[in-house]
Amino acid sequence: MNSKMLNILFSLIAVLGFVGCDKFLKGKPQPPKIVEIQASDLDCVKDVQADFKKLVESQASEQDIDNSFSCLYRTLDQFKNRAEGSTNPNSFTNSDLFTIFDTFFKDAKVSQTATDNLLVLKKALLGGVENEITKTELDLLKDYLKVLQVEVKKLSPYIKVFAFKKEDGPFDQKTLNLAFSQLRHSLKTLLTASKISRVEYNFEDVKQLTTSLNLIEDQDDQHLLTLVENVVNLLAGAEPLKSESEYLLAIDNFVDIASLYADALYTDIKFEVTEKNQLNKVLDFTGRLIDNLESSVQYKKTQEIPIKYLDPIIAEVLKAKIIPVDVSEATFMRFYKTLIIRVFNDQKGIDALSLKSLRPVNFRNLKREYHIFRMYQDMINSFDFTARTYITPAALAAKIKAYNFVPALSKAISINGLDQALVYDISLGLEELRAESQSNLPILYRDKKMVVASTQNSAEVDWEDVSRAHYVKMLARELMLGWADLDPSLNLYKSTMPKKGFMNWYADFKDFAIEIKLFDPRATDNGADNFTQADLFTYSGNGDNMLSYQEILQFVNMLLSGGGELTTQIQDVMEKAGCNLKQLDIFGKPWIDEKCFLKNLRSNSTQLFSHIYLFGNYVKSLSEQEYLGFYTELMGVARLNPDTVGRIETSDVRTFSLLSMFIDSLFTIYDTRAPFGEVDPDEIRASYPRFKNFVADYVKKPDVAEKLKEWDAWYNVCKLSHSKDEFLREAFVFLVYNGRIPEQSDVSLACNFGDIFNFEGNVDRRGIISTFQILKDEIALGNAGKN
Repeated sequence: MNSKMLNILFSLIAVLGFVGCDKFLKGKPQPPKIVEIQASDLDCVKDVQADFKKLVESQASEQDIDNSFSCLYRTLDQFKNRAEGSTNPNSFTNSDLFTIFDTFFKDAKVSQTATDNLLVLKKALLGGVENEITKTELDLLKDYLKVLQVEVKKLSPYIKVFAFKKEDGPFDQKTLNLAFSQLRHSLKTLLTASKISRVEYNFEDVKQLTTSLNLIEDQDDQHLLTLVENVVNLLAGAEPLKSESEYLLAIDNFVDIASLYADALYTDIKFEVTEKNQLNKVLDFTGRLIDNLESSVQYKKTQEIPIKYLDPIIAEVLKAKIIPVDVSEATFMRFYKTLIIRVFNDQKGIDALSLKSLRPVNFRNLKREYHIFRMYQDMINSFDFTARTYITPAALAAKIKAYNFVPALSKAISINGLDQALVYDISLGLEELRAESQSNLPILYRDKKMVVASTQNSAEVDWEDVSRAHYVKMLARELMLGWADLDPSLNLYKSTMPKKGFMNWYADFKDFAIEIKLFDPRATDNGADNFTQADLFTYSGNGDNMLSYQEILQFVNMLLSGGGELTTQIQDVMEKAGCNLKQLDIFGKPWIDEKCFLKNLRSNSTQLFSHIYLFGNYVKSLSEQEYLGFYTELMGVARLNPDTVGRIETSDVRTFSLLSMFIDSLFTIYDTRAPFGEVDPDEIRASYPRFKNFVADYVKKPDVAEKLKEWDAWYNVCKLSHSKDEFLREAFVFLVYNGRIPEQSDVSLACNFGDIFNFEGNVDRRGIISTFQILKDEIALGNAGKN
């Protein structure tokens, strides 16, 4: 449509010069039906459209452009000097112009309505009235074309950029910057040379002109016109612009948005935490987008950005695959609106469909989160990371502790124009992130996965590791902001996530997570089981049925590391090893032959378990028979469907990956003395407080209660020396040791004088699997129909 519009536009300019017709030429008393233009200085007209076609295809030279405009000037001179209007020799009515178009240029198919609309545009550009063009205005048109000629030559090197066709790219950033800098300058020059800022000419006039000129030939054309209208309405509003300053600001808005779209379309910009410059591009892009919306004519006039204009633009971005998610339009629309309401709004309980506009509170909160992310990332970028450079966690913590955010915060006030209260909130968020980095077991990454090990602080990290950890911690932060019970001062360390809030997050996120293949579509879970996992198996988990900020941070990182990245890495290894079967699972991934999986999981354990390297060391230490037993028991818990023994699906791999991280999380906290890699009764007892509430609920299950009821019998003499709480604690230790609920026959005969149960040896990683087997239905691990 762009090239078509340009061709017709310049053809119409040329048509104004095709006036060698008898009705309008001086000295011609009777008009013939067709008049041949014989003057040699008008022979050039037939080449104008061809020259402008070359321009649209970026093949026109400056000489071609000059020749075309020179021809137009000569044609206009002929029009002015030799033609006369039907009612006034010095002006031409809309009827006069239509007769010219209809008689001599039938191929253009310019209707009377189109002629009228062209005169409306003439008035906007040159002044005068809407129903005629005067010879004086022809001189003004010629002057305006001279301005246009200069700008067309300046824009000609970048015409392909402005076509916004991905196949015309890629273009480097320097070319794009030059293109849109020139476009901004040219549009403002053309605006200044016209009278459009002094009349009410809006997009509705453009639509009428476009439609009447038959520029809309198919659905694609109509779709593009509607999209442009929505961009115009989004940035400038539906009402006509009133002043030159509004027009100039609107030009800035349009060019900025077009530049952002071109960056996304033509360059390699994509959200990946793999390289510093790439991530900086994404952050720059995001900041420019927020600034452009907030500085738009629309927002400055109304303090709102209507969602009805934003939705179609987002839909177009989705279709262009600029947002790197494969999700349906309806799901994404609801998801982004839910995020705005939950994370960036003052009223969090309203339905996503009721969101009508972006308001100051939304922009304020967006800017808060953006600047927290950006300033903390800028700090990471300032550290002396180079290619393949690693530093110890202790050195990293020292650098973060010593870093001064004051210059960045001051810049946010002086340059970005943020107010003191907002900067304070940004500062609070930065300090919360800093505090996490100074904890005993901060979130660290290795090979794109969260490190879970008691010796994690000896593991070296690079830029990507630190940046990826920061990115996922920010995701966890947004989860807290949107669904937790927030402290009034927005202190996340004083905020808590109740089970209901977590379940609300799960419900809000579920459809989106299923479509991006993060959640299992067969799931019947409502999020309560994931809540329990976070409450029990993170470093900070304490089983209190309430999640702290640290528990949320750790669980989100475990979820995306184990259920996400580790799963992907395992599947990649299996593909390279030729383990894939032809059949695809529900996630669209190949099923994996289990014998091949078993073999290659161990042979690649150093790579795959680099983040839980103590787990990996344990796997490597096992004999073939021991490894088979360990794997069989762990996969027995992880497997979604016991009938699929012999082949592995994505859900099995995910649960297996998460289980391995949960196991080592517990070993990290409670395996505190030699022999390391094993836990003794006292270490298990130390873990009991986090499981106490869970155990109290678990023993109420009828089948479990039946096994334990004899403790309350009158003849149980152990009650004389041990309380019910002690019994439940020791029953928990027994469960870990033996993988089953104790019965009365398991009670020590000497319980009045010593322990309730007798324990021998210690429990290693394989031994603890039996506990997960018992509890699998309660924590949704490997349970059919659950995540």
